Amino acid sequence: SCVTEVLEALCRAFVRGVAGLSIFVADCSLKSLCLLYALAPAETRVELMKTLFSCISNRTVVSNMFVGAPDTAGGLDPNRDKDKEKAAGPNSLKITAKERV
Repeated sequence: SCVTEVLEALCRAFVRGVAGLSIFVADCSLKSLCLLYALAPAETRVELMKTLFSCISNRTVVSNMFVGAPDTAGGLDPNRDKDKEKAAGPNSLKITAKERV
C-alpha cells in the first residue's frame, strides 16, 4: 500500500542518517525511527521492522570517509592497511565513528 511505501522510504533515509558522521543527525534519525514506529499503523509495524533490519544490514555506503574500499585485487597484501594505521597512530575521529557503529 501507499503507507507502507512511504514508511519504507523514510526508514531508509533515517538509517542513512544514523550511519552518517554527524552525531546530531544520527541522534535525530534514531529518534525519528522510534517515532515512526510509534506512529505507524499496527498492521504495518511488522513490515516496518523487517524493512528497518534489512536497511541496517544493507547500509554499506562507501560515501563515509571512514569506510575503506573493498579489496577486489587478489594480490594485495591484507596487512598493508594495518601497517599504515599503526604508523599513523590513533585517530580520534575514526575511533569515535567505530564506537557509534
